[in-house]
Amino acid sequence: MSLKELFGSQVKLIRNYRKMTQEELSELVDIDIRQLARIEAGVSFATSETIERICKALNVTYKEMFDFEKD
Repeated sequence: MSLKELFGSQVKLIRNYRKMTQEELSELVDIDIRQLARIEAGVSFATSETIERICKALNVTYKEMFDFEKD
């Protein structure tokens, strides 16, 4: 898996764990819902600013967001 795909999967996993919809997260992060869907699908990668806002909205550290080895 590529970094884009791993990151997107992690965003989706944490978002679902927090019981948030894509619409709710996209509003908190201030990005278009289609952009969030592309990030979660591993089609595009978020900017550093968007990563910061995603982490804040999901209440996770950067380390947690990029810890792809965790179950």
